[in-house]
Amino acid sequence: MSAYGPDGLLMTPRLKVSFLLLVLFQAVHSVEEYFGRLWEVFVPARFLTSVVAPSDPVAGFLIINIGLALLGFACYLWIVRPATPSARAWVWFWIVLEAINALGHAAWSIASVSYQPGLVTVLPFYALVPVLVREMLKSAPQGIGQVAR
Repeated sequence: MSAYGPDGLLMTPRLKVSFLLLVLFQAVHSVEEYFGRLWEVFVPARFLTSVVAPSDPVAGFLIINIGLALLGFACYLWIVRPATPSARAWVWFWIVLEAINALGHAAWSIASVSYQPGLVTVLPFYALVPVLVREMLKSAPQGIGQVAR
C-alpha cells in the first residue's frame, strides 16, 4: 500500500502509526474516565451525558465514548490508512481534539490541586500530538507548512 493517497499527499508510516496510537490511547483514556466517574465530577461531561441519555448518565457516557472510539478507528481504517483526500483534515481534527483534551485535564487537575479522572492517560498525548504535528507539516503539500530538514 502506498503512503501517497489518491490526491498525491504523503501519509507517512510514522504519521499513520502515531494516529492509530492516538486513537488507542483515547480509548484507554475513556476507560480511566469511566472508572473515575467523570460525569459526576466534571460539569461539561455531566451536561453531555444528560443530553445523550437524560435519565442515565452512565449510559450517556458510554454512548459518547464508544462512539468516539468507533469514530477514531473508522478514521484510521477507512480514511487515514488508505490516505483518502480527507485524511489530513481528519488528522488535524484529532490533533486539536486531543491537544485540548490533554491541556484541559492538566489545567483542571492543577486548578483543583488534585487528581481528576483521565489525568494519567492523557500523558501519552503530550508525546503523540507533537509527533503528529511534525509529521503533518513534513508531509504537507509543497510550500504549505514545510519544515526544514
